[in-house]
Amino acid sequence: MRFPKLMCAIVLALTGAAVSSAAPPPVKIEAALGNPVMLSGAGGTNYLRVAVTGDRINDASRRVPLNVAIVIDRSGSMQGEKIEAAKRAAKSAIERLRPNDTVSVIAYETSVTIVQPAIRIDDNSDKAATTRQQILSAIDTITAGGSTALFAGVSMGAGEVRKEIRSGRINRIVLLSDGLANVGPSSPGELAELGTSLGREGICVTTLGLGLDYNEDLLSRLASTSDGNHMFIDSVEALDRAYAMEFGDAMTVVARGLKVRVECVNGVRPVRVLGRDAIIDDKTVLVTLGDVSSERTKYALVELDVPAGLPDGGGVANVSVWYPFDTESKASGYVMVLPGMSPTPLCSYSLGVRMSQSKDEVDRNTNKAVMVAAVQQIAAEKNELAMRLRDSGKIEEARQTFLSNQSFLFDNSTRYNDEQLRKDADTNGFAADNLDPEKWKYNRKLQQEYQVGTKKQGVILEKSVR
Repeated sequence: MRFPKLMCAIVLALTGAAVSSAAPPPVKIEAALGNPVMLSGAGGTNYLRVAVTGDRINDASRRVPLNVAIVIDRSGSMQGEKIEAAKRAAKSAIERLRPNDTVSVIAYETSVTIVQPAIRIDDNSDKAATTRQQILSAIDTITAGGSTALFAGVSMGAGEVRKEIRSGRINRIVLLSDGLANVGPSSPGELAELGTSLGREGICVTTLGLGLDYNEDLLSRLASTSDGNHMFIDSVEALDRAYAMEFGDAMTVVARGLKVRVECVNGVRPVRVLGRDAIIDDKTVLVTLGDVSSERTKYALVELDVPAGLPDGGGVANVSVWYPFDTESKASGYVMVLPGMSPTPLCSYSLGVRMSQSKDEVDRNTNKAVMVAAVQQIAAEKNELAMRLRDSGKIEEARQTFLSNQSFLFDNSTRYNDEQLRKDADTNGFAADNLDPEKWKYNRKLQQEYQVGTKKQGVILEKSVR
């Protein structure tokens, strides 16, 4: 009995128009095992990947409206070119907005100021131009000075986003900071709790760290717990590019809140989910994916322990993918993240393995995409371990861990002929060569960005050093 990988194209109603079979961009869902063929009687580790890919948006007018708060650090350390570059980048982002998008602008230092309350871009072109000019003029008033009340700035941004939370909007906070949070809650744990809470509301927080003095642990945890992006911006010249990448990602979202359910069978045991938080209850795994943008892929990757006695053609897992929605969303053509699941899954199917005595046959049938994902996630974990070793002063041990990871990635890049694995190998090689105190500050931020981007399949801002 054969259990092929399954791919299905689902037309999800995540646009502003009435639902039709041709209007919304489809989402492709694929489930596959890394080793659909295993050695007879051997058992062992296998990987199951459920991937969701957004199709290309051909009609920009049909994209999902954006509901975004731009939160800007205006503390004393931002004085001069930094604050001017931040204002230019924010204004450039405003120019990208389309009718029905909603935006607010918040600036924070010791206190927090709502520079521009949440306002929607009108369908009427004249009114839209007037609104944009109002926002741009408000941004021009921002000046730098004071301390850094980062937690309060994000909280105020969330308050503005909540004013326009409704079905079918992409709710996002884009936070820029160049320094340490020193007013109000300021630990990575406290910001992670805030990110988790906002994520449950369907609000992603993207964090942009500018320069070498911000707390990358704090910003990366705020982003990752809300399923936002985290970018390290090493120069003011890169600010425009960072905002463009973030708004480009947000403005092409085609699906939100997909839930992946994996039920292991025949003695197969779920060991863990790599890269994402998940609920594992005995044989059942539940993972929630974040925003899926056009032509981008996000996935749930489950490590499985397959028993040695599994028969040829034996089932490994039943997989289903669900989309939460409410009555309003079905009527309006919008789909929204809400508690609960749809009454029927988008896809529901079974995966199993064939057994073979031939290792060559096992290798020939290896699924490259699944195994590349597994290599990337394992390497991100090793990178994180190496960073912890460096933080604890074990510099040589950290160096060897980075170098080992570089070799692991390079060997697998050759095995699977994958360019991204080669780039990841270079990132770890750079880390190994830059552990001295004067270089570690930059290096650590680079590695933190790499970890978050890999684990969440998020946006990574390319640097010349990589």
